[in-house]
Amino acid sequence: MIEKLDIAGNPFVGIFGFSTEKVTLIRPDIGKTKRILEEALKTAVVETTMARTDLVGLFACGNSHGIAVPYFVEKEEMKLIEDIPVIRFMQKYTALANLILVNDFGCVASPLIERKALEDAFGVPVEHATIAGFRNMGAVAFATNKVVYLHPEVSEEEMQFISEMLHVSCGKATANMGIPYLRSCMLGNSHGLLVGSWTTGIEMNNLEDVLEVIV
Repeated sequence: MIEKLDIAGNPFVGIFGFSTEKVTLIRPDIGKTKRILEEALKTAVVETTMARTDLVGLFACGNSHGIAVPYFVEKEEMKLIEDIPVIRFMQKYTALANLILVNDFGCVASPLIERKALEDAFGVPVEHATIAGFRNMGAVAFATNKVVYLHPEVSEEEMQFISEMLHVSCGKATANMGIPYLRSCMLGNSHGLLVGSWTTGIEMNNLEDVLEVIV
């Protein structure tokens, strides 16, 4: 299922939250949108901040085994996340979602992030890589346990590598009227995918075609 959604009137839904198979973290004060997320993603929805900001989907990322957050996220914010370990990363690179692509089967990360720390956090194999020349490769891709959407300029070799690491098929995509920074435009897991309202009909068809072929 792929649907359009805004968060607080903003089509860059991935900035404000992210979802695993177990939980969806989202910025506070989303009103009726919380019920939409629960029904589409079939998880508990936790409204929280990260470092007292709404940028939950920029600072945090993870899978069903663990969630990684920057060192400056407050203990009270971490305590809201139940049932999944939350690990603080003690390093200078803090926009973790822009640097990490992970699902329940594997992880591909920027060379800027230490592999061992990621393996401990997520409980899956980790390899370093770039995507289409981007070291902030988590920003130009979006992964679930069903599919990985990638920047349109990704090479076939990179697609093959990512597919093998995350154990799902890949497809090229854009969202929100041609934006290749997919992480900021999407929120989802294996149950559903929510994309910003600026996403065009052609982009929706492409997203659905990729998913249909994979499924």
